[in-house]
Amino acid sequence: MEVVIERDAFLKGLQMVQNIVEPRQTLPILANVLLEAAGDSVRLTATDLEVGARVSVPAKVGAKGAITVAARKLAEIVKELPAAAVTLKVSDNVTVSLRCGGATYRMVGLAPDDFPPVVPASPQSWVSIETKILREMLTQTSFAVSHDETRYALNGVLFAFQGKDVRMVATDGHRLALSMRSLGQGVASATGIVPRKAVSADRDHGESVRAPDAEFRDDGSTDRGPVPELRRGDPEDSPQSAHDGSWRALGGASSCVGHGRGA
Repeated sequence: MEVVIERDAFLKGLQMVQNIVEPRQTLPILANVLLEAAGDSVRLTATDLEVGARVSVPAKVGAKGAITVAARKLAEIVKELPAAAVTLKVSDNVTVSLRCGGATYRMVGLAPDDFPPVVPASPQSWVSIETKILREMLTQTSFAVSHDETRYALNGVLFAFQGKDVRMVATDGHRLALSMRSLGQGVASATGIVPRKAVSADRDHGESVRAPDAEFRDDGSTDRGPVPELRRGDPEDSPQSAHDGSWRALGGASSCVGHGRGA
């Protein structure tokens, strides 16, 4: 395997997938990123067996092949390289050589044979959401995601598609966040819980979520329990109130609350 790839594009791709990688793994290969060179691109893949991320970066491929390398170490090295073309070459003993400018690095990788497959979703199951809308909805809901690892159903954001609308719901059992938007076109009804790690990746790299060369997906390997009741706490079932007026009322009430013993 031998490729020439632009440092900036390579670094961005690594940063997009490395957040999926857990630093402490029972399987050493899960701490690695899979590099696959073919055609006119290098595909980067990372997974923790629950969430998978895959990004394609344009490159000049001299010899196709595949290798897995420690994800965080590789990202740290590429980050320190100058903004120029990077030559990456893999020898027969799975040694990876990187050369950029006057700098040369060598890393020992692992054969790609044991890397868990990240199966792409079928084209029919994709739904397009504007980047700005996706980021806004995740920002409005992700803060309420539970960090209690024993409550799998609350460890993510519930996506619900119905007709032309999409809803995102998150709760930790004490607070509930709901965001609703119209997609402008009808889609098949579906619901699913996207885990916290995938939500963070989508929110942080929202400008790339729509692109055909990047995808984040839940591998669905964990049973997350029953889906929370959507209609409970739905503002459509509650008395209408003015948002600004509510905040003004809360502000007025807070001024009446004593601060200190002399209040």
